[in-house]
Amino acid sequence: MTKTCRSAAGPADPSPWRMNLACQLAIDLRDDAVLHEVSDREVASARSQGALSTLSQALRYQAISRIVKRSLAEATELLTEARTLDEAARAMHVVGVDLLLVAFRGDVHHYRELRSTLGVDGRPNETVCEQFARAVLRNGLGNYEAALQAALLSQSRHQAGSYLVWTLYAELVEAAVRAGRPEEAAHAADVLKQLAKAHPVPWAMAQWLQARALLDRSEDCDVLYREAIATAPGLASTSTTPASGSRTANGWKIRAVPRRRAPNCRPRTRCALRHATYR
Repeated sequence: MTKTCRSAAGPADPSPWRMNLACQLAIDLRDDAVLHEVSDREVASARSQGALSTLSQALRYQAISRIVKRSLAEATELLTEARTLDEAARAMHVVGVDLLLVAFRGDVHHYRELRSTLGVDGRPNETVCEQFARAVLRNGLGNYEAALQAALLSQSRHQAGSYLVWTLYAELVEAAVRAGRPEEAAHAADVLKQLAKAHPVPWAMAQWLQARALLDRSEDCDVLYREAIATAPGLASTSTTPASGSRTANGWKIRAVPRRRAPNCRPRTRCALRHATYR
């Protein structure tokens, strides 16, 4: 499937449409390496051709690849450049990726500012991003019922054909488990399982392992967290700590284990946490 992603990008000088398709395919397959490679190629191609009309969209895909890798500062720079290009061209500024960035940062104030630009109903594609971003943000703040409702709305859009989300099902598992809704959590975990089996790259495998850890009620759930960390130590986690309400700058950070789990799981999870990498 990795070859499929790369071939979708086309020749050395592909069309922007093919590059966008390849980026989206990489996101759907959770292939962060290909997403990074293809988005970099798309930006380089747009710059070399002076194609400012397509550069802003290319920068957004590149920003997504950096959010995945937890390079949030670089993602901010890329989105700032995209916004500058939109303003210069007097084009409508698309804020979907901006919403995701501030959600992963736990920046409630900036999130509300961006959300207000969508209006009452919002634009269809950006509405999906906003729902997904709201799930990310509310999970990070420990408001799991609100996170679950947002994730379920985003899921319905995704099932109807939307392609603008990527860690939706990981967020849904997180919210559903902590909100005491095991049915929704199990369904979302099964989606992650099927994806990981179909394309066992680190990003997909880590999301599935983390979902299993969240659903595991045994004393050994930390083993699954360790496996997730070891599988993808530099990728975006869906985990936060309730005390901070913010995502890690780089790598994984494990949430405190709910009280309903086995009593020995919390200290073991703290032990697993020490094996995570930070910047």
